[in-house]
Amino acid sequence: MKIYANYSDDGKTYKLISIFDIIDKYKQFCKINPNIKLEIEDFYKGKLFSTHKYNKLKVSFVHKRSPKEICFFKYAQINDNQYAIREETISHSIYKDIISEIKVLNLFIKGKLVKIYSEFSEIEYRFNANGELYIADVYIMFNKSEPMEYFYKWKGRLCFEIKHTHAVDIFKIKNCYYEGIPIFEHTISSKMTFENVTSSNELKDRKNYVTKMLSEKIYGNIISDPSSNEYINYCRCINENYTLKSEINYLINKNNDLLNYQNENKHQMQMLKDVISKTEIQNEKLSDFKTKVMSSKTIKLILKLYNIEY
Repeated sequence: MKIYANYSDDGKTYKLISIFDIIDKYKQFCKINPNIKLEIEDFYKGKLFSTHKYNKLKVSFVHKRSPKEICFFKYAQINDNQYAIREETISHSIYKDIISEIKVLNLFIKGKLVKIYSEFSEIEYRFNANGELYIADVYIMFNKSEPMEYFYKWKGRLCFEIKHTHAVDIFKIKNCYYEGIPIFEHTISSKMTFENVTSSNELKDRKNYVTKMLSEKIYGNIISDPSSNEYINYCRCINENYTLKSEINYLINKNNDLLNYQNENKHQMQMLKDVISKTEIQNEKLSDFKTKVMSSKTIKLILKLYNIEY
């Protein structure tokens, strides 16, 4: 169930309108033209299109009323060339539009902030995964992330899924993982829904509030978290580089230890040389003293008297 559509007279320029805009304008038309019988479903017929951002992806919308007289938009037709869309809630539909308009997604994954700088973002985007055709709530392509490793890890693409009444199908998760496509799943808070909105102004205020909140941070879970071959090789290089750095640091420390040991030996050798030098000087002095002593006749007589050899 959708309450936003693109209105166009010529199929070239589009204006986003809500179901409440249609209701208000229809009431004004009926008031001004009381004699013209026109059902609200036929009001703006053929001029309503999907809310895809890219014109080539826009397809025709029709205006419908539920058995409870609730007005909404839906796809005009569903076939192999169009979008096979399951029934969805109003909140789910609006959240897709909001997410697709955010240029920088601040994703909080397990308490960690991951910034995704969107280059391409489109709702209900068709893609193949492991031979199966799927539709992403919002398909995002990016060439920058913070940390940058997520760009390499996910190859610059992300399937953004919004959980309101239904979680992502397990086969979609498995096939996306097999295909290397990551999936981020955000759960709509019960305090930030649109089901009880009853007017155009209330819808705008609620949408502006939700847009502001989601622009600041988006909490969710990565339910498909593949790693590209380039990222795996990058991690392997990082690990090898870390190991190599550790080995180099070990060798540097060992070399420093050897240099310290060598310097200590040099110091000890210098001290030994100093001792030897001092000893030699003392020996020379003793030799000189002995020579002087032995030159004395009195000393010689005393030594001879006591039979002391000299």
